Amino acid sequence: MRMKGLCLILALSFAPLVATAYEPRGIIQVGFGSYQIDSENVSTQGQSTRLGLKYLFHENYAWNFHLETGQSKGNYKNEGSSTDWDADESHLEVGGTFEMRTQVSEDYEIEPFVGLGLNAQSYQYDITVPGTQTASTSGVGWGPSAVIGARFGIGKNFVIIPQYFFKAISVKSMEVGEEEDEQEFISQTGVNLVLVLRF
Repeated sequence: MRMKGLCLILALSFAPLVATAYEPRGIIQVGFGSYQIDSENVSTQGQSTRLGLKYLFHENYAWNFHLETGQSKGNYKNEGSSTDWDADESHLEVGGTFEMRTQVSEDYEIEPFVGLGLNAQSYQYDITVPGTQTASTSGVGWGPSAVIGARFGIGKNFVIIPQYFFKAISVKSMEVGEEEDEQEFISQTGVNLVLVLRF
């Protein structure tokens, strides 16, 4: 009799959790961004486009996977000259981020979040050296990233997600005349505006 009573108490205790269990779901996202790259020698600014898939497996946690392409232009700081050289950058990136989020409003339409992730980039940097051919550096780099942002629901079918990000990517040295085996980290910072259409 005591065992039956204990089982009944446990069943009643866990019933609310079962009734409100979170149903995992995936969301396709399209994003547009502006970013800046800084290293010891190169500083560029440009725009990016990304396609993402966010997998919400808990009301407070999600995985976010993305494919991104970007192009930027700027300057190469030439220490031996008073004039900077032109620099062009392009990349194709794949990455994943673990996000932690919380609901601010009762209807869950405002959700700030933070995330940590890892990215891999196929990159190319072209440095225009006056009087000679363009010096190029290309390869595949990787590094950690961090993001902070918020999700805003607009009506029943539209969501916007502004976010700020920081990335550190390991690339081949961009020092003109230096051995390509040398590595350096570049910092990539910027903002993305992600759009979601709910059906």
